[in-house]
Amino acid sequence: METLARLMGRIVHDFNNPLAAIIGFSDLLRSPNLSEEKRQRFILRIHEQALRLGQLVETMAHYANMPSPDLAAIDLQRTLTDFMALRQAGIEAMKIQYEVQIETDLPRAMGECGLVSRILHAVQNNLEQILKENPDAPKRGCMQARAVEGEVWVDFMDSGPGVPLEMREQIFEPFVSTRRAGGLGLGLTVARALARKMGGDLQVLDPYVAAYPGACFRLVLKKAS
Repeated sequence: METLARLMGRIVHDFNNPLAAIIGFSDLLRSPNLSEEKRQRFILRIHEQALRLGQLVETMAHYANMPSPDLAAIDLQRTLTDFMALRQAGIEAMKIQYEVQIETDLPRAMGECGLVSRILHAVQNNLEQILKENPDAPKRGCMQARAVEGEVWVDFMDSGPGVPLEMREQIFEPFVSTRRAGGLGLGLTVARALARKMGGDLQVLDPYVAAYPGACFRLVLKKAS
């Protein structure tokens, strides 16, 4: 019952915020004197909040019924390129100095493109949220992909406050969130579970690049033979 109460509290909070924004911006759109520039801006905000609700529903669905991946050799380089194309507008809007370092001739990895993309989005969401909640920290982030022996590593690094040592495993537990604004606390839980179902893992490491002293997440996938 305690777990259920925690979950319901998170759901109500996380659903009420975007719903309130959608209702508020919808009311503003009814104004007959609204400029076209504001109209387009409000429509964009409604769309963003609707997408957020969709992501919440999808996260809960994945947690309730974790899919079994259909493993195949995937073109990880293309998956990462497509992922960055989707995230670029948000990164620019937040004015994050973002580096992308993808090893030339990155080998194929074992996985499922849709599930790998879901993991990437979960980790990137975490990176952007941390930088948003710490406005005094330098806004820097990096995605680095390379092959090491029989594995392919995708590292996400940022310049935020980092993850305390005692929290490095807890953040992957259900309903645990370090965000000031709260959150369901399922994004990283689902991301790690999906990575492990594909024979890989999602880890938190000690920072190893001076420019990115904050959090360092590593997605590990097996190299395709």
